[in-house]
This record gives sequence, structure tokens and C-alpha cells, in this order.
Amino acid sequence: MGSIKSQLEDSRPRERLMTYGQQSLSNSELLAIVLGSGTRDYNVLRLAADIMNDCGNDLNELSRNDYTYYMRYKGVGTAKAITIAAVFELARRRRDTPNADNPLLTNPQAVYEHIAPILCDLNHEEMWAMYLNAAGRLTHKQKIASGTRTAVVCDPKDIIRPALTGNTASVIIAHNHPSGNRMPSVQDDTLTQKVAQAAKVFDLKLNDHIIIARDGYFSYATSKPDIFI
Repeated sequence: MGSIKSQLEDSRPRERLMTYGQQSLSNSELLAIVLGSGTRDYNVLRLAADIMNDCGNDLNELSRNDYTYYMRYKGVGTAKAITIAAVFELARRRRDTPNADNPLLTNPQAVYEHIAPILCDLNHEEMWAMYLNAAGRLTHKQKIASGTRTAVVCDPKDIIRPALTGNTASVIIAHNHPSGNRMPSVQDDTLTQKVAQAAKVFDLKLNDHIIIARDGYFSYATSKPDIFI
């Protein structure tokens, strides 16, 4: 157990939250509440500040780590590390919830807002496909392939096959770039062309291919529409 002074300092973020509300606290103060306590010689505010400083006070960057990352800090054991990881996962799921009920995906921004919570925090690339009805409303989506940090390989047939049942009229594909670079590669161009051509064979339409990056997205429909012809 820490000293009396340390315990008093550990309690300050909780007191500030009760007095001023959670919006008044800094990122490190909120993290300090999640951590609960520090050590005898290292209070929780200092511990939380160190963790936040190491990620540039970027919660998106911090949330990409699994629970073992947090255990590198003195005073963070397995239980506290798992608690931090669970908090970030709840936040991700909460962000995804408003878009869970068959949203209209009729523009790149809507697609980005729907699929980014799934893809933006991954440390590897994944390809997802979204299947829409004639009104542009999502009927279902699924992961097509997982890859490495720099590439994901998938067969256009695996994207089109799930569209051949039900009332699918069009398809949108999306994948992420963990590097943060939203610009497409030559391989991305080639895949987009192949999927667009395969869709036409079955009287379907590829509406867009969205690349998700840390700070935004790239839309083929907006920036390279000729690729669908």
C-alpha cells in the first residue's frame, strides 16, 4: 500500500470528476481513475502521465496496444492492464453501435463512419465487403481477408460470392492502411478494377473502395471514378 500522501494524490482525479464532471478531466487524469492507484513512490497521476506522454497524448495510438503493452510500466499489473484494454474495447464498440442497424451507405463519409471503428485501430490490414440493397441500405457485411501490416491479399470471387444470394444490388469494399498513409497502391488499383469487372458479370455494381487511414480515408468513387469503367 502506498503512503498517505500517495493515496491522497491518487484520489484527486476522482474528486475532480465528482465536483466538475468527467469532461473537465485531462486524458491522463481519466486514465489515472482507470488505473486506480500507483505505487508507494510513484503516484497514479505520474504513472498515467508517463503512459500518455509515451503515446504523444494520442488515445487512438494508445488504444491499438493489447493488454501486455501496459504491463511495461511499473505499478501496472495484469489486472490493471486488462482493465485498460477493456475500457478501450468498450469505447470502440460504443462508437460502432449507432451504425449497427442497416444504415444507408450512399456516400463515402457514411461508409467511413460505419466501417472505421472496425478497421482504424488494427495493426494489420483487413479487407471487408458491405452488401447493399437497391436503396443503398446495408443488408450485411463480412470480413473477406486478413493480411500483414503492409498488405492484404484477396480473390475478387470471395467478395462477389456472398452478393449472389438475397437482395444485393451493389457492393462496397474497404480495407485499412495501418501505416496511416491513405493513398492507394498499384495493387489496390488492380484489385478495385478486378472487383468492378467481376461485379458487372453478375449484374452488380461496385459502388466504392474505401481505404481507411488513421486520420481519414481515400474514396475511389470520389478520387478515381474512371477505375470502375
